[in-house]
Amino acid sequence: MRACYDRGIQTDSSEDVSVKYLSITAAALAFGAVAAPPPAHAAVKVTLIKGPPGVNCAGAKISTVFGTNRYWGVMNCGGFAYKFWTTAGPKLHVAQLPLLPGAIGSFASDVDDQGTDVGYQLRKPAAQVPVIWPHGGPPAVLPGPAPAAALGIDGAGGPGPIVGFAQSAGNAQAFWFNPGPFFIPPAGPSTAYDVSSQLGLYVGQTGGIAAAAIAPGPLVALPGAGPNSVALATNEAGLIAGHQDLGAGCGPLPLGFAFFFQWAAGPFTPVGPLPGDCTAGFEDVNIDVHTGAKTFVGYSANAAVHSAMALDLNPNYLLPGKVNLNAIPGFVHLTDAPGVDDFGDVLVTDGGHVPSVVYVLTHVP
Repeated sequence: MRACYDRGIQTDSSEDVSVKYLSITAAALAFGAVAAPPPAHAAVKVTLIKGPPGVNCAGAKISTVFGTNRYWGVMNCGGFAYKFWTTAGPKLHVAQLPLLPGAIGSFASDVDDQGTDVGYQLRKPAAQVPVIWPHGGPPAVLPGPAPAAALGIDGAGGPGPIVGFAQSAGNAQAFWFNPGPFFIPPAGPSTAYDVSSQLGLYVGQTGGIAAAAIAPGPLVALPGAGPNSVALATNEAGLIAGHQDLGAGCGPLPLGFAFFFQWAAGPFTPVGPLPGDCTAGFEDVNIDVHTGAKTFVGYSANAAVHSAMALDLNPNYLLPGKVNLNAIPGFVHLTDAPGVDDFGDVLVTDGGHVPSVVYVLTHVP
């Protein structure tokens, strides 16, 4: 993710955008040593990202259009990758990402601030190939022994560094696709989920433990992270977000918590689930370099229900404090918040809706 730009208020919508404005009460929930006093109310603009009819859709990631207050995003619907983006108006565009010849399915993992998407496509009989989709251009296969997947692209565009995994000696191993492909040591199983070009930092998992390193160095476990943990996201300031499992005890799920970690010295900061839940995880993180405010998004869950969760330490953004995003009325049940962009726009999935649908939540000053 890039540094923030000054954002204007978006008050207009086109016929292509489904929008509603809501006034909500936000409450900060304690999570150990970190807390933030919220304002009494925050206004939220809710934009429906219209996928194909009758098909389940799930959000993936969102990124700011470089130098503007608009956004790019990716989601996955019924086994195929889709892209959405806003232009002046604002006007929303949604399109299926094109397939390679012979492809039978696709998955989008990430998007940068110039609209370049990465992920993978499936080809018969069982090949999974890493793919890059330049905005407005055809897809291209990235170098890497299949089965492989591109999972993270640096938000600054270019395109910049791209990471994921590729096959090596019978294991999936973390892989740097661009520029100049190489396997990220040590030998797998391992995966790199995200990368920041400003620091050259990639994050992921090695040996079942959340890990990170400065390229081209080997992934090393984050101090404080235990077995069955994973680092899923980082930003330009070296802030890392992820999830830690603790073992059985949450019905069909393991007990767990979300965490964040400031590269390189830490501390490793656990963030517990929402009240009544028994596990949680962060899937994305951003930071406003002007104020230093941090925004984390992900999920909290119990044995029966997942809920979209956000931790926002900026009192001027969406929902300050640690909150269940279902505090915003009007949804069936938000189950996940996988992405946040430079301005605090949060990508969410309403998994309670049939079929599941995707929204973008925007703070309105």
